Amino acid sequence: MNLSTFLAHHGLVANPFRAEEARQDDVFARIERDFRHPDFEKICGDLSRPASAVVFGERGSGKTAMRMQMLRRIREHNDRERGERCLGVAYDDFDGMLRAFERSTGISDPVRLLDRLTLADHMDGILHRVVPALVDRVLDDPARDGGVALDLEEDAARQMRQLDRRARHDLLLLQALYDRPEDAAMRTGRLRKALRLPASDALPLILFGTAAFGLVFFVILIWSLVSPPESRIWAWNTAIVVLGIVAAALGGIGGWITLRRVAAARRLHAALRVVGRPSSSFRASLAELGSEDALEERLPTGSDDEPRFAMFRRLMGVLHGLDHAGLLVIVDRVDEPTLVSGDPGRMRALIWPVFSAKFLAQEGFGVKLLLPLELRSMLARESNEFFRAARLDKQNLVERLTWPGAVLYDLCTARLAACRADGAAPISPSALFEESMRPQDIVDALDQLQQPRDAFKFLYACIQEHCGATPEESPSFRIPRALFDAVRRRQVERSQGILRGERAG
Repeated sequence: MNLSTFLAHHGLVANPFRAEEARQDDVFARIERDFRHPDFEKICGDLSRPASAVVFGERGSGKTAMRMQMLRRIREHNDRERGERCLGVAYDDFDGMLRAFERSTGISDPVRLLDRLTLADHMDGILHRVVPALVDRVLDDPARDGGVALDLEEDAARQMRQLDRRARHDLLLLQALYDRPEDAAMRTGRLRKALRLPASDALPLILFGTAAFGLVFFVILIWSLVSPPESRIWAWNTAIVVLGIVAAALGGIGGWITLRRVAAARRLHAALRVVGRPSSSFRASLAELGSEDALEERLPTGSDDEPRFAMFRRLMGVLHGLDHAGLLVIVDRVDEPTLVSGDPGRMRALIWPVFSAKFLAQEGFGVKLLLPLELRSMLARESNEFFRAARLDKQNLVERLTWPGAVLYDLCTARLAACRADGAAPISPSALFEESMRPQDIVDALDQLQQPRDAFKFLYACIQEHCGATPEESPSFRIPRALFDAVRRRQVERSQGILRGERAG
């Protein structure tokens, strides 16, 4: 029997259980606002006062769906609470970050490379996600990152200009360090003008003065050699000496500023290992900041965490001026980068530096760590020193993201409703099976599977196998119990094998 015939009989225009990945699931997009995990509110927390949480879940348990729903919740919160908005950012695309890190360190071995990753690199990576999106809004450039939930006024540049000079300078400094490599140097000057900050770089004036005094020095010197004055030769010689000294002094100052700026740009290129910007780009941005301001700032030119915390404080100050009460970072997909490829040891090396109490407990800042279940046992084996440093007792910890069978049943019902044809009567999962089966039988089966992806696989397999075993000329639109039980056994064995690590998902 054709699948479309079975679906049409039940008033469905599409198979509700076909998709397995939330990012490409159009059915999920229709129900995400109305159906969430029972622990969603606990994990999401109060967005006016962001806090950290650690969630472990198997593949298919809904971590990515939860990340998407949290970003939606942040946008809805920002629409209601105009004075206590929250900037939400999905920190989930690690491939680009790791490629830049690999180029910077020159290490090709994935294990050695991930072992070199530090908290400072993750802080740089987060700033590298947030700052470009903020600058896009201020410069009215097209937004390129849908994983950042940022809500500013319609005229963001005007809103920024109303901030005090320190906050505007902080944003300019953050842009000069963490903007996108391809257009960062160009946008520093544009942002400075948009924020109405004066050009404070003395180097062009110094270089002009050096050239002017040097030119006059050479003209008078040559004139005195070709046609020496008959009187007051001491005055000519004094003028030549003074002009030479002034030109040399100005040239020395200009050269010193240039050398310091080049050195600072090289140190930034070496220190900001996950940003991927060449030193020439940093040098151009430092020139827009001005030599005095740029070189007196404590730039993150080493591996120390403290300059990064200072950058986070600058960012939080800018956000507070823009009516944002805090920043919420949602970490997801740590098993997907090419260099990680689902290996638990590499996942651990990638994400363990984030477990720092000082980082997780920053004022107005929260991190939601949506982690694969394999990392839970690794965390349990950590030393007492690790737990003292991470202070996980202060974090909202969910040891395993599971779904009760009744909740999965309701979720499947919602998906059926989302695929219902216009005018068709609503149905539940039990309507797909023979009448001798009770809804509780299906709830019990889903309770054994515990994960949305496994539940969808189970129902999808039931439908597919029933259609494959039923002739078109004598169709049957109810799945028999025998097939239900056979598919149930296989799916439970598969899911338990995945949990034990004996097979892939």
